[in-house]
Amino acid sequence: RKERFYFGKPFEQRVQFAEVIRAGDLVFVSGMSAIDDEGRVIAPGDPEVQGRAVFETLKAALGLAGANLSDVVMETEFITDMALYKPIARIRREYFPEKYPTATLVEVKGLWKPGLVFEINAIAVLDAEQREGSEETRSR
Repeated sequence: RKERFYFGKPFEQRVQFAEVIRAGDLVFVSGMSAIDDEGRVIAPGDPEVQGRAVFETLKAALGLAGANLSDVVMETEFITDMALYKPIARIRREYFPEKYPTATLVEVKGLWKPGLVFEINAIAVLDAEQREGSEETRSR
């Protein structure tokens, strides 16, 4: 059984994918980027501000399905220029301080909206307690 979760932002009506899907113990998070509630890019071109916004959005997305950052087992990061990665790596260490997930970093020519420099997707695994607690969470 799959459950889909959304943030409920107005622009989500136009996209054709779920922000988060929970399938059993697994939580899959779509690419999270630095976008505000109206669909505008946050701090275009700024890797530090976008990095923090992306990790906060990832944290919130995981929470929709009853997971948290410590449950992440794999993540893929997309960046438009490797020269911008240093501040993002520093911020990443704040969000994954000890138990690092597996990770892949990919440099891309561009992301889905001009001004975006960083995006992340993730897979998390829920433990039995989280799974039971999140049964009360309702998807839209």
